[in-house]
Amino acid sequence: TNEEEVSPNEKVAKTFEDVPFLEALFSTQPSHVYNVLVSGLLLEDYLVNMRSSILLDYYAYGVSFSKQHQYSFEKMVVLMRLLEKLMIAIRDDESLTQSQLNQLFKEYILPFATSCIREPVLPPVVEEQEVDTKAKKKKGAAVVEEDESKGPMKLPPLFSKDDVATLASSIIQTFLSQHFNLYRFVFRSTRPSSSFVAQPFCQAPRAPRPFIESLSATDFQKAEDERVARERALVEENEAKAKEEAAQAVEARRQAAAFEKLAETAPRLSSAQIEEIASYLKYHVDKDFASQQDSFKGRLDSLQELANEVASDPKKKKKK
Repeated sequence: TNEEEVSPNEKVAKTFEDVPFLEALFSTQPSHVYNVLVSGLLLEDYLVNMRSSILLDYYAYGVSFSKQHQYSFEKMVVLMRLLEKLMIAIRDDESLTQSQLNQLFKEYILPFATSCIREPVLPPVVEEQEVDTKAKKKKGAAVVEEDESKGPMKLPPLFSKDDVATLASSIIQTFLSQHFNLYRFVFRSTRPSSSFVAQPFCQAPRAPRPFIESLSATDFQKAEDERVARERALVEENEAKAKEEAAQAVEARRQAAAFEKLAETAPRLSSAQIEEIASYLKYHVDKDFASQQDSFKGRLDSLQELANEVASDPKKKKKK
């Protein structure tokens, strides 16, 4: 098919070499980063596709990291291209190890952390030739003269030592180290797979008993009447228990009310009557105690006399 005849459904995913795509990521709000990545990288199926979902989180982490550390546009571009390069290495190199991934990070980030001759991160903006160059110089505007013989220029470092240390700690030693095996398993080109044939299992319902073994109409009716009678007897028993408990509760309340009424209407004794009752009780108690004391004293005297006789005449003790 010709390029002019490409249908709208045949979209091409953007890469992190696409400057407008990177500018959209840089300028968008953090809450809309996912939308820009989904539309640019064609990850609309991230809800059902594990690879798309992981890839979306991977690059969204890079954008969030750059916004959190207030990276400039050029620094964010370098970071996103670094993540893309690392992901391609994880996907295509099945023998890649964690140490090799660390070395790849160092080789890529080193030119941007030192003053060296390198290509600029972004392509230079070519100004229109319609405006007179001399007029621009008079106004103080800088003019870039193209000279292919010069090649790449010596540029100042884009990342400081602290930036590189933060990247190595957050991206390599933490983020990629935790998910390295996951990315290697999910994104590598060939993955081992296993298949098996599942045999459907269906348990048939139990067959009904033969009609000849079923109960006759008379026996069935008899069993049904017995069941109904048992249920009715149980209901009547529960109702009788409930009525008995209700009657007991009513009787208890009646007796409590009668006792309270009796206590309120009962005549109260005067202090003189109470003293008379007390003296009466004391007299009888003292009288009973005195009679018992006299009885005990007589028995003790008789025992003492017997003991004296035995002590004076041992032969009398033997006779007794």
